[in-house]
Amino acid sequence: MTAGSDFSPSEQWAEIGYQLLTAGVAYTSAFITAVILMEISRRAKDDDEPDLIVLLSTKARKATRFIRSSVAHILFLFLNILMCAFFVVRTNEKSFPTWMKTIEAVAALIFGIQLTANFAASYTKVNFMYRNFTTITNIIGVSSAVYSVSNDFFLGLQFVRAINALHHFEKAKLPFNISRSTRELWNLAFTVIAFVFVFAGAIFIFESLGDPPGIIYDSTEWTVYNAFYFMIVTFSTVGYGDFFATTLIGRALMILCIALGIVAFGVKTTQLFEAYRTDNAGYGRFHNPEQSQFVVLVGEVSEEILKLMSNQLLHPDSGDNGG
Repeated sequence: MTAGSDFSPSEQWAEIGYQLLTAGVAYTSAFITAVILMEISRRAKDDDEPDLIVLLSTKARKATRFIRSSVAHILFLFLNILMCAFFVVRTNEKSFPTWMKTIEAVAALIFGIQLTANFAASYTKVNFMYRNFTTITNIIGVSSAVYSVSNDFFLGLQFVRAINALHHFEKAKLPFNISRSTRELWNLAFTVIAFVFVFAGAIFIFESLGDPPGIIYDSTEWTVYNAFYFMIVTFSTVGYGDFFATTLIGRALMILCIALGIVAFGVKTTQLFEAYRTDNAGYGRFHNPEQSQFVVLVGEVSEEILKLMSNQLLHPDSGDNGG
């Protein structure tokens, strides 16, 4: 039996929906757990009691040191690449054989352990959940694998593993020395490949499934949806040419749109990359829109100095001028 061959279009949409729902439930549960632990930690600090959450995180961090080592990053890199290869094979053959299910189930178990260990070792668990994009893609990958191994549906969401592979590639230390320019070239190539793979996988799935049941969409007529698509493609100066304006006013608007797009898209893209570069280099700017009081410490600051300054700032006699 060819896996997925007996599924109707609506059933195929349901299968993908169940995988996304499983990932959503898993992420929401983990996020709620992180919020609860953060509140327990905050109350412990307010009551001047030992922060058990921080102590447990410290112990977990020591116990799971190997997971963050360069060797582990290399192992996770190849395991994520293997899952991406399985995605290609599954979608090309439209089948999900038992041996592949077994390997994917083992991989899901390993990734689940990795997620749990990193969550336990994180001091800021809420930030770990919503600021770390690889956490989201890891949860999607694990949830999709857990759901997929229980049925014969060949489509899965393992293409998101390319993002995790990119993360581990950037973190891994190579066993041989290369120049910085070569390393940056490899990073660029891997980044492009990873994002192309992710979007190619997503587009493949949704184009294979077709439009959801109940939605009637004509890709050849001018509709509001196609107009948005056309404007984004035009404004970004890509210009596929599958849609184009034919009226005088429409073409006049296109001239203005293309002119604005060339300037705005180029300028904003440059500003975005410059902000990303300066932030990574530690040259970001400090914004204080509420005009709140603050203190900037530079140089070598010891723990004793911090305690003295804290006592001075929090002293009742300081009043509003204490900061």
